[in-house]
Amino acid sequence: MKNKLLLTSALASSLIAGSSAIAQTTSTGDLVVNYRTQSFSSGYDVLSTRTIGRESQLNIQNKGKLNNGMEYAAGFSLEFDGQGDAGGASTPQTERATISNENVYFDLISGNTTFTIGVDHIQRVYGGAVPQVTSVIDDINITGAGTTFQIGAVTSEAAGVGITQKIPGAGLSVSAYYVPQAGNTGGYDAGTNPTESGRNPAYEFTVLGTDTFGVKGLTIVGTYNKETRSPNAVTAIGVGASANGAGVNDTVGKWYGIGYNFGQIAIGYDHISDVRGAITSTRTEETTNMYGATYAVDKDLTIGIGYMKTEKEGDPDNEKAKYVQIGYNLGPVTAILAGTKVENVGYVAGKDVDVVTARLSTKF
Repeated sequence: MKNKLLLTSALASSLIAGSSAIAQTTSTGDLVVNYRTQSFSSGYDVLSTRTIGRESQLNIQNKGKLNNGMEYAAGFSLEFDGQGDAGGASTPQTERATISNENVYFDLISGNTTFTIGVDHIQRVYGGAVPQVTSVIDDINITGAGTTFQIGAVTSEAAGVGITQKIPGAGLSVSAYYVPQAGNTGGYDAGTNPTESGRNPAYEFTVLGTDTFGVKGLTIVGTYNKETRSPNAVTAIGVGASANGAGVNDTVGKWYGIGYNFGQIAIGYDHISDVRGAITSTRTEETTNMYGATYAVDKDLTIGIGYMKTEKEGDPDNEKAKYVQIGYNLGPVTAILAGTKVENVGYVAGKDVDVVTARLSTKF
């Protein structure tokens, strides 16, 4: 799941996860509801909306020991994004496509080493190193903003196999992940549909650090993914890439960041590079620089502020966003109020939008 609550200070502890156990099986869930407004500048105000949003998720997990002494873990999630108008003709297809592609995994564990096969389960840098109360990229993505966490080959959200190695003394967790077909979230149990168009294989390397190298409060994140272009590739499917035909450019995603927690105050920086390959000699690169800080006023109240700028290669109009977020602990429920102003949405000069979201979230 792409957890909307990213804060790692006192606010995060307010979400209490209960479970009902049957042998070694547990079930948990998440529920988020919100009221959202987005107000565009004159000339684009037809896109302004006010709406109620929701997202719910059910998680089924199982773990135990194998007869060879190794441990295992397996599970899947059913996520209901509430995408679009529930009465629209195309919405059921969209909803079905997103229900079963969340956190599907089978892990074999030996000490600090985990072998994984699944979808949306290998470690990822979705939250980045910038401390936030809620994901600002999520809040502005639906406005048409160019800034996105789905960079490069989007390998973390495709079906693949990987290995994760924890290095406790260094506070690091390092992983390598291979995707046989980029953009594919998993085919039939008996094999892939032979009529389905495909994309090239892809891979990623990711490192996450908490209290890194013994420095309490130091966080580092880094990831690199790549889908290589091939003269014999067929038309692309799925998210995050252009046509994967005979071309000369690769699809590459890079994300690195650093953060530090001083106690009540946390600061961070993220750099995101998104290179999309093309079937001609041209290519597109978008880069985002993001800065942010949070202040835990007390155990219940946290305030976050931040700024980011995204540049698109060959486009003179940079996309800029600044935000303020407030999170409050209500025990088993967390309340979040977030306001974001985006300038030059989608690199269009003068196309600005103000987004305000009031969110309630809980776990069970």
